[in-house]
Amino acid sequence: MALVIKKIYKSFILFFTIMSIPNNRSLGIQKNKLLRYKLIKELYQKHKTEDIPTTVVWRKYVYPVYPISRTTLYEILCTPITSELKKIEELINSKNKSS
Repeated sequence: MALVIKKIYKSFILFFTIMSIPNNRSLGIQKNKLLRYKLIKELYQKHKTEDIPTTVVWRKYVYPVYPISRTTLYEILCTPITSELKKIEELINSKNKSS
């Protein structure tokens, strides 16, 4: 009985150790999302001027290409894309070096 409990405990610890470290797939998904955010932000900045409201830029230029909500656009505009990309690149590089 004690041996079974020990095996279950080891499996439990291993599972949570693996889940706490982001794997390459989730890092790749995060990286692709940030690259898409970067494209959307560049498109927005290309058409945004002082006299054009954000909602108009979203409706005329962003939404036809990237069908996202205004809330998502505001989230993208507030996201520090370059710093997040740097963090992910460092994590991917450190995982590749340790492999």
